Amino acid sequence: MSIRATIVLALLLAILCAAYWALTRREIETVRRTIEARRLADFTAENVCRITVRPADGPTVAAERDAAGAWRITEPLGGIPADQARWNGLAANMAALLSARIIDEAPADLARFGLDAPTLIVGAETADAARLSVAFGKMEPIQVNRYARVNDGAVVLISDRSFLRLNRSLRDLRDRRIFSFAPDAVRRIEFARLWDGRGEAPAAFRHSRESGNPANEAPGETPPLGTELGRVAVVRNTAEGPWQVVEPVEAPADQDRVAALLQELPNLTGDHYVDQPEDLSDYGLNPGWARLTLAGDGDAAETLYLGAADLAGDGGLFAKRADQESVCLLDPYFVNFLPLTRTHFRDARLITRPVRGLNALRYVSREDEFILQKDPDLGWRLVSPPADQTDQVAVSTLIGELVRMTALDFPVGAPEDFGLNDPDVALWLGFEGESDMVQIGFVGGPEGRDACFATQDTGAVVLLPEEALAAIRRSSDDLESFELMRFSKEHAVKLAIAIEARQVVIENRAGVWQVALPADHVLQNQSDARLLLDALSPLKAEADLVVPEDLAVYGLDRPVLTVTVEVILPEQPGYVAALGPLFVGAPAHEQPRTRYAMLSGRDGIYLIGQDVLDRVREALRGVRPAPR
Repeated sequence: MSIRATIVLALLLAILCAAYWALTRREIETVRRTIEARRLADFTAENVCRITVRPADGPTVAAERDAAGAWRITEPLGGIPADQARWNGLAANMAALLSARIIDEAPADLARFGLDAPTLIVGAETADAARLSVAFGKMEPIQVNRYARVNDGAVVLISDRSFLRLNRSLRDLRDRRIFSFAPDAVRRIEFARLWDGRGEAPAAFRHSRESGNPANEAPGETPPLGTELGRVAVVRNTAEGPWQVVEPVEAPADQDRVAALLQELPNLTGDHYVDQPEDLSDYGLNPGWARLTLAGDGDAAETLYLGAADLAGDGGLFAKRADQESVCLLDPYFVNFLPLTRTHFRDARLITRPVRGLNALRYVSREDEFILQKDPDLGWRLVSPPADQTDQVAVSTLIGELVRMTALDFPVGAPEDFGLNDPDVALWLGFEGESDMVQIGFVGGPEGRDACFATQDTGAVVLLPEEALAAIRRSSDDLESFELMRFSKEHAVKLAIAIEARQVVIENRAGVWQVALPADHVLQNQSDARLLLDALSPLKAEADLVVPEDLAVYGLDRPVLTVTVEVILPEQPGYVAALGPLFVGAPAHEQPRTRYAMLSGRDGIYLIGQDVLDRVREALRGVRPAPR
């Protein structure tokens, strides 16, 4: 193809593209003009400053928008908070209303369109006096559009979807949220029981003058209505910070319980509003039996008063915001999250600190005393009295018992009032980053109650189940490990066994166990080697005894079984460690299914099960002369 032909084709392509673009723009412009011709409003949503909604089956609702863009309900009453999103949606829908087509320019009979008694009338106004009023009648026969009259003039068809977006009641358009705070913005939660004149004022909820509570009536006096009989308050400094109880006492808070209430409050909405209550006493709100206050940074706070249950109606709970005249009904379920007792928000765990930071423990009872320290590499070690090995499982069990303990109650009083200055069991706990150890004490509880007293790691007195005291009783013997052997079976490379005058040595050569001694023997099955390893690791004694002067008493001068295990240490390439030898002697005098044993490098005589010897014998049956 010549260059001239190529240029001509390129020009033709450019002309076609330009023509296509022009046609597309023309179609788009035609569609835009068509839509604009059907648009009923000559203003944008941002220009709307007043909207009125008149449903046929409810009160007229009107709202105005201030210079900052916030909507304020003016009808049926002022002071009703507006749902800003819903009112902005009304403004946007009014500005976007389209006419499907004109039905009658000058209607003489409105009844045929259902417009003599409109289902809904919506009006919108702007600051520069532009207005749009739309009255909706009945549906057209094909049930897609509705008849509507625009500005008391022509009858047109408008999409039923537009009608549904505009058909809002006062319930829809008011802000029914009880609290406007987002959970992360709350810095203080305060709940107070109020004296409403019913029953007897509970003395347990009264504060002293030192706590700042104005009510300090003498016993027998009736406090004034509305007096706070008790207050629970928790605070936090930041959204990520921990909650702390500050009233009625200063104490760590139960983070889960506070979080559960915070997550419930955004979903708390009012319903069945009474906007002009004649007498708040009819709703149990003069003064109410409790108040709940949320506060954020600065002085921002919102308070809710709780009243009587609606026994004759929907079963809700009457309530009232302090800054609003309206009374509403709430779902009473949220009361389950409120701190109805003075200790509800307190951290009831005996150990409130992170247990991962625990690195020392001293235990003192009337029977025994011991000290545990945590080594970063070796784990827990019994340092007093000293032990060759410490049972890590036993230590973890003890710590687990402490961690699981939760208070039944927080008795009022000093530790000495409950005998905790001379406890039956005392523990001192050391935590990383703390210079002083924390003391926890246990003492038997009051007669007639299945409980005991203890001190929390905060120093507070707590009431625990009676079995808690028994659960933490320990002796140093309970924590000493009687584990004689434990090794990684994958890293074992040699077993040397002497049993009843028979000498056997097997070695792991390139992953295969082979007999090294006797020289003319073989191992019939690799599973026999596994049986030997399983018998020796882990090898745990059942008890230990004092080392006697004469080993012959225990048959350890001439042991029945002697075992040495060699293992490679992956962390030290090329190094082989020898474990043992382990010596197994005569059957125990009073326990024939156990035998006396001794491990080189460990003090003491131990009792091990007869099954260890039986399993070694069984495995060695697989060591036989090599076939000729």
